[in-house]
Amino acid sequence: MPVCYSQLDSTYSKTDKEVMDKIQELRDNKTDTIVCYYVYCNGALRLMPPDSCIAYDIKYLLWHHRNQSFIQRFDECKFYKSINIGSSLFNFILTNYFKIQKQNLKHDVIAVDHYCVTKIEFYYGGKPLRKHIDWPDLNKYSYGKQLNKHYSDNKKSKLNRLKNIIEAQVKIYNKKIG
Repeated sequence: MPVCYSQLDSTYSKTDKEVMDKIQELRDNKTDTIVCYYVYCNGALRLMPPDSCIAYDIKYLLWHHRNQSFIQRFDECKFYKSINIGSSLFNFILTNYFKIQKQNLKHDVIAVDHYCVTKIEFYYGGKPLRKHIDWPDLNKYSYGKQLNKHYSDNKKSKLNRLKNIIEAQVKIYNKKIG
């Protein structure tokens, strides 16, 4: 069973269940490429007023099926429809898949008490491919004023380019859904 892993320990959240169901539906329909994108932050405090819903567990599925590309948001508060998007993301993925598969960002070893990581999971062909992009790896300075010696290489990487393309699609989608 494909899984777009949750930030909530080993239990599945409502969002995870919806994402897993959608991935299974897409795979049953012979969808050739599926991407799950989300940001995981460790060390955050969640406050929720009674009788309200604030989305914390937000994930996006992007997929390419029969020469069309789509995006859909999933969270614990409401249902969102998928919309058709351009094919630039999937053209980039198909052109660079093997480079992306082998590439990892370089990082300086620093102890941190809280952080955010961009997680991108691919379902293309065989087993899932998971890539994690630690936000400090793309900053010129790692925590405080320590120069990140891998900054230039990381900024030029295919993984960073992929992250930027996905984030642009997510931004457009979020504007359309309000």
